[in-house]
This record gives sequence, structure tokens and C-alpha cells, in this order.
Amino acid sequence: MDREDRELRLKALRERRDQAARRTEETAERRQAISDRSVRSTDPERAARRRDEAAVHLDNAQDWNRAALLSAIAAYERAAVLLEKMAADEPSMREAHLASAAHFRSFAQRDRQTYANYSDPDRCHCD
Repeated sequence: MDREDRELRLKALRERRDQAARRTEETAERRQAISDRSVRSTDPERAARRRDEAAVHLDNAQDWNRAALLSAIAAYERAAVLLEKMAADEPSMREAHLASAAHFRSFAQRDRQTYANYSDPDRCHCD
């Protein structure tokens, strides 16, 4: 019985896996059909309006990315300052805290460079 139960459970699992794969394929096909209809707009005004809307959404996303980077930079700097204060307060953990502070400062520097890339259209590859 134990072997038969195991075989039945495996069979049921395989059937569920196959059903999920079929649903995924069907969903992908439906999404592609919707996408194809959206792209093949024969109305030039609608197509222009959709292009303009897409440009606005891209600008909003880039603004959000810049704001998120600035927030992350500030958080890294605050963490580094806190770790440096902790290093001064705890001599036994001084080296570990200073090493962590250096890591956070390097993260902030990396994000500053990324922010500079986003802010300079010639260097940004987000279009």
C-alpha cells in the first residue's frame, strides 16, 4: 500500500504541475495577444497619446529612482555616523564598527555615482 500511495501522490503532483504549466502558457498567449492589439493601433492620435503617456510614466519612474537613491545615500551616511559614534563608545568593538562604517560610506559613494549617471542624460542608459 505504501508504494501505491506514493505512486498515486506522485501522479497527482505531476498532473498539477502539468496543469499549472498549461495555465502559464495560456496566460502568456493571452497577454501577448493583448500586447499585439495595443501596439497595432491604427489611430495615429491614439498612438501619439500612448507614446506621450509612456514618456510621462518613464519620467515619473526616473524621478522616483532619483529620490530613492537620495534617500538611500542619506540612510547610508546616517548609519556610518552612528557606527563611528558606537566605535568611540565601545573600544572593544572599535575596529568592527569602523569597518562597517567604511562599508556604508562605500555604498553611499556607489549610489552617488549611480545618481550622477541618472542625472546626466549622456551617461544614463535608461531610455
